[in-house]
Amino acid sequence: MITQIVKLDSIDSPQTLAKQMALAGAQSGTIIFAETQTHGRGQFSREWNSQKGGLYFSLILRPVKEIQFSPSLSLKAAAVVADTLKKEFGVKTKIKHPNDILAWHPRRKKWLKACGILIESSSYDSSAEWFVIGVGVNLNNKLDKALTEAASIAAIINKQIDAEAFTSVLLKNFSLRYHDWLNSSVF
Repeated sequence: MITQIVKLDSIDSPQTLAKQMALAGAQSGTIIFAETQTHGRGQFSREWNSQKGGLYFSLILRPVKEIQFSPSLSLKAAAVVADTLKKEFGVKTKIKHPNDILAWHPRRKKWLKACGILIESSSYDSSAEWFVIGVGVNLNNKLDKALTEAASIAAIINKQIDAEAFTSVLLKNFSLRYHDWLNSSVF
């Protein structure tokens, strides 16, 4: 599924670059990783705090699918992250619709934002030309103390995470769900 990998130390947002690349004709499966984002963003252009240690990437997809299916793709992406965090680290997760993954912090005894997903698309008539799925996961990053409603997975499980291994499993899981989504007529 991954056809091209772009790794950057820092960028304003992998999402912005991925959209530019999609518009310029980049192939499906192009993924852009950044160690840090200077202007990471979520839904409604909300800022996403993006220090080193988090996982930040955007993936370009060009499915042959009608644009009406995009909300179900967002939910599939969120479910993949939530399920992977559960299976790999035993973290209790839940999806805050439409695009956030919350994780249970046992010491703070509350649900905190661990991941945000942003999907943007371009369509022609009723068909999608491309989707860009942006994912930001708080893995090993230290969050600003002012962010009282967010936490990193490392803080929740009290140990550092092998980011490369997690990313590999996450992308494998997403590939499986994406192929199911492509073959589904439900939206």
